[in-house]
Amino acid sequence: IAADLLRASALNPFVAEPHVVRAQVLMQQEKWGEAADAAKSALRMFYVWATQWDNRMPFTAWVSWTRCILLQSSYKEWPNSHGGLESLGAVHPSQRFRVLNTDRNFGLKRKREEDEQK
Repeated sequence: IAADLLRASALNPFVAEPHVVRAQVLMQQEKWGEAADAAKSALRMFYVWATQWDNRMPFTAWVSWTRCILLQSSYKEWPNSHGGLESLGAVHPSQRFRVLNTDRNFGLKRKREEDEQK
């Protein structure tokens, strides 16, 4: 998939979104440096053009998601569950106030811990 997205980026040199999706795929593969490079490429294009090609999300959402990917690549961590994705949101280190939730059974784990304390 990442190779196809790299090819799409090469064929569409002024479109940032394939770089963003490639960065996300690389994050899932724990290829932190490559993901950061892809995210930086996307951000450069977003900032130069000041618009997005893919209108399924607004420009600010594309930029924020890409900045989130870039930040998480610096921490070398990426969630492996929907609960973990909900833990994302910081786009600057000063906004991070908790550790990323990467546990698939976060809710069940918390309930077990609460039951054990009773």
